[in-house]
Amino acid sequence: MIVIGCGHFGFPIVKSLIEQDYKVTAIDLNSAAFAMMPLSSNSLMIEGDGTDPETLEAAGVVGADAVIAATNDDAVNIMISQMVKQKYHVETVIARLYDLSKEKTYKDLGVQMISPVSLFTDACLQTWSMAKREA
Repeated sequence: MIVIGCGHFGFPIVKSLIEQDYKVTAIDLNSAAFAMMPLSSNSLMIEGDGTDPETLEAAGVVGADAVIAATNDDAVNIMISQMVKQKYHVETVIARLYDLSKEKTYKDLGVQMISPVSLFTDACLQTWSMAKREA
């Protein structure tokens, strides 16, 4: 598993994978993103650009089970997703999507997406609905 982006969204994913003893490689432009990461013999932290083929190849993208594009930039996540799907033929690609207007682009690429905006909206509506029933 490769996770690209170890900020607010990617860090907990990498941390959880490490804690569950999965083999994970994390890529981030800033090595400081790895400072609080637990140590594990099953993990590799790479300071680099997740859109750079050399960085992806060093991370083991060839033959990777899955890639998660978790940067804070939708355009970067789309670029990473397209590259790993089309050039490296990674079957499972998951990307963080903030701007829902780009949802069709992800679907056309065959990329699974997670939208914090949609998740929050759904949770708010569900919470409101439950509160309304209890009142």
